Amino acid sequence: MASTSTRSNTRLGILAIGVAVIAASGALAGAVYRTDSQKQQTAQQFRQESTADKIARLQKTRKVLVARRNEIASKIEGLEIHQQ
Repeated sequence: MASTSTRSNTRLGILAIGVAVIAASGALAGAVYRTDSQKQQTAQQFRQESTADKIARLQKTRKVLVARRNEIASKIEGLEIHQQ
C-alpha cells in the first residue's frame, strides 16, 4: 500500500508541476503579446503625429533632460567642493 500511495503522490506532484508550467507559459505569452501590441500602438501614434506635435514633444523632453543635467551638475559640483 505504501508503494501505491507514493506512486499516487508522485503523479500528483508531476501533475501540479505541469499545471504550474502551463500557467506560467500562458502568462508569459500574454505579457509578450500585450507588450507587442503596445509597441505597435505607440509606433502608429508616432506615425500619425504631425511635425509640429513632434517638435513640441521633443522640446518638452529636452527641457526635462536639461533640468536633470543641471541638477546632476550641481550635485557633482557640491561633491567636488565637499571633497576639497
